[in-house]
Amino acid sequence: MTAENQSDDRSIHFQDNVDRSVIVPGDGNTVTYTTNVFSVVGVEKIPSEHSHTLSKQEYRWRQVLVDNVKHYWIEGVLEKSLHNQALIELGLEERIHAIASPLSGVQEFLNKTGRTFPEGTQATNIFDALGAGRTLLILGEPGAGKTTTLLKLAQSLISRMGDDLSQPIPVILNLSSWAKKRQPISEWLVQELYETFQASKSLGKTWIKEEQLTLCLDGLDEVAAQHRNACVRSLNQFIQDHGRTEVVVCSRIADYEALSERLRLKSAIYVQPLTVNQIDQYLERAGEQLTGLKTVLNQNAEVKAFAFSPLILSVMSLAYQNLSLAEIPHEGNVETFRQRLFDTYIERMYERRGTRNRFQHSRAKQGLVRIAQKIKKASQTVFSSVRM
Repeated sequence: MTAENQSDDRSIHFQDNVDRSVIVPGDGNTVTYTTNVFSVVGVEKIPSEHSHTLSKQEYRWRQVLVDNVKHYWIEGVLEKSLHNQALIELGLEERIHAIASPLSGVQEFLNKTGRTFPEGTQATNIFDALGAGRTLLILGEPGAGKTTTLLKLAQSLISRMGDDLSQPIPVILNLSSWAKKRQPISEWLVQELYETFQASKSLGKTWIKEEQLTLCLDGLDEVAAQHRNACVRSLNQFIQDHGRTEVVVCSRIADYEALSERLRLKSAIYVQPLTVNQIDQYLERAGEQLTGLKTVLNQNAEVKAFAFSPLILSVMSLAYQNLSLAEIPHEGNVETFRQRLFDTYIERMYERRGTRNRFQHSRAKQGLVRIAQKIKKASQTVFSSVRM
């Protein structure tokens, strides 16, 4: 069990460096799964049947892969995520009916779905409880913290490995690029490992064949809509052909539920939106720094509902930190508030970095638009200067 899993620091922090992160605390427990009940027990390291003796060369390549995953996703995305500005423990709910399961037609089983996990349960706990060949679907609303949940799961798995690189290595990839060629998932993985993590194609094929990776696949909803069902079918075929490979898939719930196909995974969870009580507690802990924002949200229920997303609450906090009620534009409907919010957020970010030149701001925005257009054209959702 790592030190970060033992943390119980629920305090709120606002700092000039908005890129600093704080991991959402947990209670360091796992959840043992039985057919009808989840019970909390102590964490134990799960032995892997994938372990094998490594040559020095393979050890070095595995170390490179682990370091690249940490650099690109854990340090580059998770630790700079706005979600980490809102120190709120997200609730998780079981959604077994979202997956294709042998028990899908059993009425007693169906009645057990939709249960909320005990407070403090994290995705890692649920994943641990699934046993060998564990597979999991993470669902949620836009901005609810799905990707953050996925990345923290991967971070936990990497931390647990320690120096034992014979264990399956968690790799994080975005499914959005699958639609370009619509290859078998195994072939797509080889290409993605090569382009994203600089792993040779021959080595990638070996890792996939020998089931030496734990696949953390984000963005099923970001696959082009007309190809999403085909992507699900391809994932199901891969899971059938590589039954010991551990897989986690992440998607917006509405886009997933609109599909006619269902993933054949062991379990599914839903990241719950924030509650009114969670928002109120967050603002209360922030103290005077967010007094103005607290007043706005208490006066406007529609705007407060907009803050049920941890991402949006983080944006609000950073944009309106230390501003009075008079300084926060809050007239009009929620759409007007949304536009003003993001305009203010952009300006505050420029201020934090000491750039006040309006011409530079305009050029930066133009550059970001061009980057966004290139990312969209390349069917990517995460910016990488190398891949552009």
